[in-house]
Amino acid sequence: MKKLAFIALYAMIGLNGVAFADSTNIESNLPECKTHEDRIKGCAEREYYTNGNLSIEIPFKDSMLEGTKKIYGKNGNILNEIPFKNGKFDGIERQYYENGKLELEIPHKDGEIHGVAKTYHENGRLREEMPHKNDSLDGVVKWYYDNGRLEGEFPYKNHEADGMWKWYHKDGSLRLSITFENSKAISGKCGNGKTIESQKLSEFDRWNISKLGCE
Repeated sequence: MKKLAFIALYAMIGLNGVAFADSTNIESNLPECKTHEDRIKGCAEREYYTNGNLSIEIPFKDSMLEGTKKIYGKNGNILNEIPFKNGKFDGIERQYYENGKLELEIPHKDGEIHGVAKTYHENGRLREEMPHKNDSLDGVVKWYYDNGRLEGEFPYKNHEADGMWKWYHKDGSLRLSITFENSKAISGKCGNGKTIESQKLSEFDRWNISKLGCE
């Protein structure tokens, strides 16, 4: 989770709270990169699909990535937008579903993830919130069901699980909770109040809670 990847943006519009990418396949005004001197002055490398549509555009200046790298689908829809400054990730990276809806956005600063990264369900509702500080998870990670209800909340400190993690059923009721210290499960309870056995806590995969006996 520390390195989420790729992403995209172009013009975004709001429609009932759902973000869409502009489907228009438009090249920037940067000239084509042909020589090393071009990459110093400012240019873009481009690749195309066999149907003639733009596949990828990568901007350069001072021989470094500078600007927004863009990746397109065969139908011309923008799929990823990845901002660079002085050769490093810098700005909000975005990725879109094939239907144009926003799938993922990641804030970068000076080459690191810094801020709240978010993913979305295909219906446009928020799926995950992942706060980062200097490229590490720091804060409360939240998951959401596609109906908008909270699925889980998981506090982190400097990329370590730290505090009480909670999982919820789709109707909003508590499924179970586990307390972590430095990524080690210390104690846990099922939603019905039943204590989770310490042996099960020591062996379980934190992303697979079905073996904890709370179902």
